[in-house]
Amino acid sequence: MSEHKTVTIDLEETEKVTLGEHSELESASASGVLSVNNVSERSRIWNVRVLLKEGRIGTTISENDLSAGEVDAGSKWESNYGIDISEPILTLTETFDTCSTEESEESHWAYVHGKENPVRITIVLKNETDGQLDNMVLNKTIPLEFSGVNVESLSSGTAEFDEGTRTVIWKDFLVYPKESATIIISATGNVEDVETKSAGEIIVTYRGESQQRSNLNPDLSALTEFLTGIETAETEPNQWQCTLECSNESDLMVRLDKAEVYYTPEGGGDSQKMIDEAPAFEMAPNDEWTAKFEVSSKTPPKCTQEVVYTPIRVISKRVLGTIEKKSQIIPVSHIDYVKKFDPPDVHSFDKTPVEVTIEVRNIGTAKLNKVIVQDSIPDDIMPPKPEHVTMWIRGVEYSGPSQVTIEPDDQNPEAPHRIIFMVDDLKESVGELEPGESFKINYAIMAWRNRPEKEYPSPIHCKAYAYPKGLPAEAFSADDGHKLGVIYKKRSISVKKGINKGSNSGEYIVVLVIENKGEVTAENVEVTDWIPTGFNYVRTEPEEESPSEQPTSEGTNLVWKYTRMNPGDKRKISVTVQAGEGAGEYERREPQVTSD
Repeated sequence: MSEHKTVTIDLEETEKVTLGEHSELESASASGVLSVNNVSERSRIWNVRVLLKEGRIGTTISENDLSAGEVDAGSKWESNYGIDISEPILTLTETFDTCSTEESEESHWAYVHGKENPVRITIVLKNETDGQLDNMVLNKTIPLEFSGVNVESLSSGTAEFDEGTRTVIWKDFLVYPKESATIIISATGNVEDVETKSAGEIIVTYRGESQQRSNLNPDLSALTEFLTGIETAETEPNQWQCTLECSNESDLMVRLDKAEVYYTPEGGGDSQKMIDEAPAFEMAPNDEWTAKFEVSSKTPPKCTQEVVYTPIRVISKRVLGTIEKKSQIIPVSHIDYVKKFDPPDVHSFDKTPVEVTIEVRNIGTAKLNKVIVQDSIPDDIMPPKPEHVTMWIRGVEYSGPSQVTIEPDDQNPEAPHRIIFMVDDLKESVGELEPGESFKINYAIMAWRNRPEKEYPSPIHCKAYAYPKGLPAEAFSADDGHKLGVIYKKRSISVKKGINKGSNSGEYIVVLVIENKGEVTAENVEVTDWIPTGFNYVRTEPEEESPSEQPTSEGTNLVWKYTRMNPGDKRKISVTVQAGEGAGEYERREPQVTSD
């Protein structure tokens, strides 16, 4: 039976799908072409009607039946229609991860300027139907900034990267019902500017044979070359055998659906149904079908017939689909910084407060969620306390999640220190650092009697991360960068001494003049003068300048201590001493002075 020709009703339905950059469905439309194909080589069909009934609901077809008229041998009749759909039969999900070496629940979505970004692209195609999808071809455009493009894995089929068109072509595969197919592409992304980049579009074509998007279940009624007749033969006097004869004269398969014969008695009266058949008999070309009955009549019986037949039809159907996914836009992380000392230079051998300002600027096109600044404080500088550090975002003092770590955790100016500033999870506090915005840090240090012959570099290293955390955008100085300038200022503490006889016998007045003739403040100034053996300390004028006494084997040392003497400070001291019995002349020794 299958070798004979049958009229084909063909449903070819097409769906077109557009996905956004994150694989979200933007649009899905479908249309179809219904065609009646007369595959006969010689027989036309006519009075062709396509029967649709309720199956047309959800399409733009407004009638239950479509009239196709006459279709010549080897010809076809077509009708176009639209279909309402909400989802495609194939779904596509692309995951574009710019930092495949960092595990994360969410994919990384930004390049880092000036680095080798380890990119992994995962594309999953899922068959949402109960039928097989085949003839599948996927074309993925590969960005120009990619090198080392490699098809890391694929579930089936073949895939290769075409250097000329910069396209990965995946083909020769199918997707079974309710199952998925996956391809993974890896590459290295190198970005040397901050303009947003295209991740490359995807186009997928596919076929679902024996599938459809509409609910059409068409049937067919038509006529073709078919003969019917009633043979009346007298078998005995006044006894007649009547035979309904049907023959298929076409080269198509025909189905006989109804055969009725009515006999009108010769004397008149109501017609009698003699044959009432619904054989659903399939007739190949040149096949015949007959049905018989007998009647008594003096004259040849008068019979009428009603025969219903139609060419047998088969239904073929398929869905041809196209998915176009828009290219994801990939921003670029990039930062720079400014670091300033105020004042930029300090006086040597002095203690000078210095304000440090660091500004990390987002000069890329990606939002930043985390910033880390590692600053270096050289020796001869006292670091700040964490509570004296302020941070600013968008001109407002920042009070969200942050951390300030000083290593070592002390304020010893004789040792170098490292300070680490970190703000994290900006996304959940004040919002991510947008392109063009900056993060500022302000803190004060104390330059601690810096030496003019020594250099004081203060290098810095800044890092910033998009969310989720991947490779950092970095900006840093040279190891000897950001030197605090030291301006040489001379140190000079002068002590002049005079020894005068007093008004009383054996009395001496020792006059000391202590003066800071230098250009910097002197701290921890200590002046020591000596009273010989045989002489006794009596008093000091002014009284508040009284020294401490330190007996020695050669007499007594008088010691004056001053916490701080600014340039130009002067102190004049008169010390009265009295000679004891047998003491000689008052021996002069020069006073000693030390300071920081």
